[in-house]
Amino acid sequence: ALKANGELENTYIIFTSDNGGGHSRKEKIDGENRRFNGPLQEGKRSIFEGGIRVPTVIAGPGIKAGSQCDVPIAQWDFLPTFHDLSDSKAPLPKDVDGGSLRDVFVNGNKGRVKRGAPGIIHHYTCHYHPPISSIIIGDYKLMRHLNSGEIRLYNLKADYREEHDLHTAMPDKAAKMDEIRRKYVEDVDGGT
Repeated sequence: ALKANGELENTYIIFTSDNGGGHSRKEKIDGENRRFNGPLQEGKRSIFEGGIRVPTVIAGPGIKAGSQCDVPIAQWDFLPTFHDLSDSKAPLPKDVDGGSLRDVFVNGNKGRVKRGAPGIIHHYTCHYHPPISSIIIGDYKLMRHLNSGEIRLYNLKADYREEHDLHTAMPDKAAKMDEIRRKYVEDVDGGT
């Protein structure tokens, strides 16, 4: 229909999901029982990759058919992206989360997303699931349990299943990422 109406070259089609599915199986890792959603840990309502990593397929102008891009994005990047692609002259509010994906659409893995936040932050102060705040910067994800103070650090590129907590092996990296996360949450009044 888009092609028949001459709109295909002016349209982006995005297929994605809101967050991970249910837990599918249990595994014992380092003496701890963990739940997995396919190959990823945990699922819906979780800050582990099984709860936040979802399929996203995007087709449209400037995107090479059949290409794959591994630049991490978040769904809150879509508003700034559509604003940018529309060439609107009206500014977005300064506190809009996310950044435009235009550079990623055009340049794939060489593209960058410029966000106001210092990384991808999930601050989940929920009452029906463990309250966890996390930040992803580059290949690393830090998670802090907001009640117990427990910290975990994972290299998502090398360990996307989040089986090997690196926070004791990399205390300086964990502390730096936790401080960046904490400061951002304070700056946006994200709550505790």
